[in-house]
Amino acid sequence: MSPTRSLTPHTWLTWLIAAATVTIIARNPLYSLIMLGVAGIMYNRVRPRGASFPFNWLQLGGLMLFIPAIFYALSLHSGNTVLARLPAQWPLIGGPLTLEAMFLGASNGLLLLALLVLFATFNRAVASTDLIRLTPRALHHLGIVVLIALTYVPETTAQWRRIREAQAIRGYEPKGWRGWRPLLLPLLVSGLERAMDVAEAMVARGYGATEERPQSVRRQTVMLVGLAAAFLGWFLIFARSIWGWVLMGTGVGLLGWLVWRAGRAVTFTRYQSTTWQWADTWVIIATLIPLLVLFWLTPTALFYTPFPQLTLPPFQPLFGLTLLALLMPLYNPAFRLLPSPNPQTRP
Repeated sequence: MSPTRSLTPHTWLTWLIAAATVTIIARNPLYSLIMLGVAGIMYNRVRPRGASFPFNWLQLGGLMLFIPAIFYALSLHSGNTVLARLPAQWPLIGGPLTLEAMFLGASNGLLLLALLVLFATFNRAVASTDLIRLTPRALHHLGIVVLIALTYVPETTAQWRRIREAQAIRGYEPKGWRGWRPLLLPLLVSGLERAMDVAEAMVARGYGATEERPQSVRRQTVMLVGLAAAFLGWFLIFARSIWGWVLMGTGVGLLGWLVWRAGRAVTFTRYQSTTWQWADTWVIIATLIPLLVLFWLTPTALFYTPFPQLTLPPFQPLFGLTLLALLMPLYNPAFRLLPSPNPQTRP
């Protein structure tokens, strides 16, 4: 097991929230590049040795940069650097195609790519059973259902690969849309068989055998009041009223209290519990540093727009250096690099 996976799931969740928050708020292509590098290093480190990537990251990155750039160029006709012009009679896409619009689309695609790699790293670092423990107890059963649905994605991909290899050994190559039937039918049948096996296993373990308890009138009233306060506060925020934040906070607090009370009635056992270590404390402290610097900087230091003329994005060296603190899961408290995951032992 990789040493980086010895961290608790709550530590990894804090790391993901901090990294995603910084990536979304600091909408700057230079910071997005740094976050993409940080996420790529972390993903490669938590990846088991010998395991292949689920897809070609270079091809995916090219598509996520190219497609938004073309979309913004065809839909946003602003900027001084005109590359080409489409007839104005064409609906929606007619007009000048500018370099500034393409750069804005590419920068947004870069941000989405960084977020994708961050979530892929979190998915690699945290085991599926630990993901269930991160869900509130009131949503424990829903978390199990979602987890089973998510595990079907890699299982279906592996089964599809096996079916393609088996048909290729027989010399079969699909031609036309009807030629995919010998591939899709076995995939559908195998998926139904796995679903039946999982359902039988869950029933044998007593899943869902719980006593139905009707909701009390007081709990239903508190839920309605919380939802009404949250929605009313959300509308008042647009009117720049301080009462909007107060109502929204009150509504969210009431809903959170209901979820906590409902979770107290759910009990389950844990075969192995993770313990909090000093490494978790150091990682939490390191992930909070970029957030503190982010909120300390002024919005003008972070905001960037390529309009009306494409210029070099602003860059704060201090903030750029603090983003490297998100690499803290790779280090121990003594700031020494941890050994490679799954080290090979020699006899």
